[in-house]
Amino acid sequence: MLGSPALGLGVTATLPPLDQRGTLRGFGPTEAGAFELISAPVTCVGQANSTLAVGSLEAAGDARASENAFFLHASSIPAGAFGFFLVGDAPDSTFPAGTQGELCLGGNIGRLDRPGLGEVQRAQAEGRISLFIDLAQLPTGSGTEIVTAGATRYFQLWYRDAIPSSTSNFSSMVEMTFQ
Repeated sequence: MLGSPALGLGVTATLPPLDQRGTLRGFGPTEAGAFELISAPVTCVGQANSTLAVGSLEAAGDARASENAFFLHASSIPAGAFGFFLVGDAPDSTFPAGTQGELCLGGNIGRLDRPGLGEVQRAQAEGRISLFIDLAQLPTGSGTEIVTAGATRYFQLWYRDAIPSSTSNFSSMVEMTFQ
């Protein structure tokens, strides 16, 4: 995770060439943890929430769509807040009515809030929500899709918030081009 003491502290010569998920470790400074952090650019920062922090989002796992080992980790979310991830096939910028934050997704937007899959979650006491993203059944506005190499998708977390009263907010957005 971003901010982890394991980031960039690994010595390539003393670590196995592949992490636990089979991702090739980089050259130079690498992660000392079980797996490499995917470098997915944050292209929309988001708005401060009721904790006075901006909910942040990061990607982890394997960028190869065929491996289907992709995770999203949100942090700095108000403890106990309900949330779910959103995915779009284009970036955008709008401030939907009834929300405190900026929706940075556009195009065909899917909601990862399907019943029975544990996709709607409550933020832990540390303000974190994490989810495995099934790239073989990624929601779209009209069903699901199988993500393939070369596809770029944009991810954000929608969550409940209270500024100054009950409302909702969005995390930062990450852009991911799958290999």
